[in-house]
Formats: sequence, structure tokens, C-alpha cells
Amino acid sequence: MIKKNGYYFLFTSQAAGWYPSSGAYAVASDIGGKWSGLRDIGNTSTFSSQSGWIVGLQDQNYLMHAYRWLRASDSSGTTLCPLYFDNSFAFYDYYPSFRYSTKTGELYPVQQGELLSQDRPAFSSLSAAGGKAPNKAFDGDYRTAFQAADSSKKWPFTVTVDLERVCDLRNIQISWYICKGSEGYYAYTVDGSMDGQNWTTIYDHTDTSREIVSKTYGFNSNLISGKARYVRLNVKSATLQNNPTNNWYTPTIYEVKIYGEPLEAAAVSQKGAVYDFEISGGNKVPDVSGNGNDLSLYGNAEIRMDAEKGNVLYLAGSADDYAEIPSGLLDHCKEYTVCMDAKSESEGNFFTFAVGQDQYLYAFFKIAKDHFRFQTTTDTWKGETGLRYDFDASVWHHYMFTVTATGCRLYIDGTLAAKTEDLNCCPADMGENLKLWLGKSFYSDDVGYQGYLDNVAVYPYALEADEIPGESGNQTQSGDVDKNGLVNAADADAMLKFLTMNRPLADWKAGDLNRDGVITASDFSLLKRILL
Repeated sequence: MIKKNGYYFLFTSQAAGWYPSSGAYAVASDIGGKWSGLRDIGNTSTFSSQSGWIVGLQDQNYLMHAYRWLRASDSSGTTLCPLYFDNSFAFYDYYPSFRYSTKTGELYPVQQGELLSQDRPAFSSLSAAGGKAPNKAFDGDYRTAFQAADSSKKWPFTVTVDLERVCDLRNIQISWYICKGSEGYYAYTVDGSMDGQNWTTIYDHTDTSREIVSKTYGFNSNLISGKARYVRLNVKSATLQNNPTNNWYTPTIYEVKIYGEPLEAAAVSQKGAVYDFEISGGNKVPDVSGNGNDLSLYGNAEIRMDAEKGNVLYLAGSADDYAEIPSGLLDHCKEYTVCMDAKSESEGNFFTFAVGQDQYLYAFFKIAKDHFRFQTTTDTWKGETGLRYDFDASVWHHYMFTVTATGCRLYIDGTLAAKTEDLNCCPADMGENLKLWLGKSFYSDDVGYQGYLDNVAVYPYALEADEIPGESGNQTQSGDVDKNGLVNAADADAMLKFLTMNRPLADWKAGDLNRDGVITASDFSLLKRILL
């Protein structure tokens, strides 16, 4: 117990024999008065230690002196964590080293560069339990975790993070599952890649005859060296101390932190795809955004003439009738937008739009005759989160659906219709080479979408509210290149003159409708659709 800033802090820990355990603390303003409940502090294993005593550094700074009862012979018997206070709250974290001035009492924790991995796109070789997607292992929270679904309890497994730029790697810190009893130690490698396809091992932690492997529990901090954009934690096995021949663990990782220095700027989002169905050749529909993501038609999917929309895509409701966008468009994306005009004739179980791998890892929305429904999961239908909105969808409507890592918004004919902030996964949690389908489900027993689609667009980013025509409170709509507060024929004329005569625009960004950094004929086509 120590007293700081008028509060008494009592530090304690859970019991796990000689093995690491979670730290906690209680606080009171009066030592004989009412104490708070226990509050978590640090990670779930006190960084492979057990909460101990507090070192005061000239009453200016403090260190948690945590004991490591079980350790390799060449490992330190203590873990020293700089301790900080904010009124009645206390915090400590792990640092490989720190600097301390004996003259002034000043304390400087030292990490091996900047934190590179937090909130970056992540995915696993295993499907995840609901609410425990791979991104939870890179969110900066020691109490959330990636955990495999019960149906995917398989070893070995991998968890991969896209740092979104090439980095010089220096340190990886891993907070493992700990059960306060039959603890396990982990054998793993850390692999790096520039392209996500070709891998090089940059750290090997698989030799279980070494004490540093077999006597480290709950937390590993490894100094590493190498250059990579993608980092893969390749977990070979967990060996349980009390039951070494029966690993009953479900693959679980609480947090992975990767430190180093970025060597280049973060990668720019890839370009989207737009289809207006005005031109087609056989079973191919060109991507009119100019990005080369041509749409492929299967079964009896066909282009029809519609009295309201002109040429449109019609799907007859068979599971074999669908369209496919080239895979990979939404790989590693934490957010995206799907726009389309639709008139539904559909009932039953089906997907209108789908992205994912299989029945374990996917997101979809369906436009039925009487409702819109969106769900996303990394654990089949059991782990789905999403929303539903009931209305008449049997007539033409324009849909704009934006998704972020935690929430989504549905706009119908330019008006916000439904939203939620309770999603538990995103495409970045679903792996690579993600399939994108119009009208086809990942479940073999489902039927296909039956109805009409037009002006379909998929973007690897979430459009902002002020970019959506008709959204309440907008003063300037996207496409208002002359900055007069309206989007009308004058804007189309100004953009045409910009493209053909290089005339300047009053608001260049308002003309970049597909947000690819340039204004081209595809932006002009999008502006025409807004006006129509």
C-alpha cells in the first residue's frame, strides 16, 4: 500500500501458485473508510510476473516491483513497470527498459520505437468467436482478445497484421491466454513479409528445450530485427504445465504490440469499382471507374432494359444466378461503402451483396421486398452482428451503405434510415482474397437474390455524412464544384470544361467523387448519376 495525491492505493494479485497472475488494486481516500472494488491493472499476467511491492523514486516516480517466481535461469527475477497515477486511478505498462536519474528522480520509460500495430488490419487462419475477431488482439486493450470459434479449435494457427507501410521492426510483445492454474508455454515464430505472400522468419521461439521457451508464461517480449509490412505470429503449439500431452486451450491472444520505425508513409486505400450496366460484352460488365475491376456474370444473370433506369442487372433468384466482383477489392479494409439502386422481388434466405471467405467469415446485406438486413461475422451465423430496417423495397430505391470497424449506416434515397455502433468485425478480420458477390450467399442452402440492380459501386472506405446527397444538415453536397451550395447542371458543365478544356474548378475536391485523387470521366459519370 502507498499513499499518493490524497488517496491510499492497495496493490494485490490473484493467486496461481508460482505462475503469473493478474494484478489489481483498490483505492480509498480514508484508510479506515470505504474502499473501492478491485480494479484491473496491467495485462492479464502482470507481464509474466505477479504484483509485488512499490519502489518509490524520491517520492517523484514509482515502479511496480513484480516478482517472477517461475523463470528461465537467465531471466530476471523481477519485472519493473513504471507506475502512474491520475487522481484515484493507477496505471502501469511494460517497457523493455527505462532511464532513471538518481539526481532528479526523473524516470523515462523506453520502448523500441513507436507502436506500429495498434488498430491496423488483422486476420487469422482461424474463424473467430463472436466479438473476438483478430483486430481485438491489436486494439491496445489488454482485456479484449482474439479467440477462435469453438468450431475452429485447431493448432497450429496464425494471426497476421498489416502495418500498412514497410517498417523496421525492433520489438514484439505478446500477451497470451492465462487460466490461473494449468498454464501453458507457447512455441511460435514471428514472420515478416513485404507483400503478404512471401514470408521470412525473423524470430524463432520454437526450441522447447530452452528454458526461455519452456519457463515463460503469460507474456513474451522479443527483440526482433527485420523490415516488413506484414507481420505474422505463427503459433505452433501450447504445452500445458499440468497436462503436457493434452492441449485443451482454445487459441486465444489478448494483445500483440509491435514496435519499430516506419520507413515509408502508410499505404493509400486501393480504388473502388463502379458498374452502370449501360455497356456489357457477353458475361462481362466493365468497371466504369476505370480501375479494371470488371464484373463477371454467371448462370442466367442478364442485362435488361428497365423503363425507369435503362439497362440494369436482373437476377432471377437461383443460387446459380449471380455476379462476381474481382476478389481482393476489400482485403485488409476496416471500412467500406456499397452503393446501388435496387428493386427487390426477393423473399427467404439470400444475400444481395456479400464479401468474405465462406460460411464462417463474411458480411452481407439482403434487400428483401419488405426489409433491408445486414450482418457480419467471423463465427458463422452464431456470431453475427448487424441491423434490420423494415420498409417497402419492391420499388426502386437508392441505397448507400457505409461500414466502419465498429458501426454501419444505411441511407435510403439520401436519408439516414438505420445505424448501429455494435459491430464486432470487419473485412480486415476475414483474411485475404475476399470474394465479392452480387446475389449469391455463402450458405449452400440459401436461394439467390431475385430482383433488379443498377449503378452498383463498392469503395474501400466509408463515405462521410457530408458526402451523401440529401443528408440532413448538409450545406454543400459532393459534386458542388462551383461552390454555390447546389449540385446542378452548372456543376456538370464546369466539370466537363475541366476535363476537355482544363478550365479550373472552384472546389476540386468536390469533383473527385470516387476519391481516387484525380478527376476523370468516371467522376463525371458519377456526377450525372447524382443529378439524375
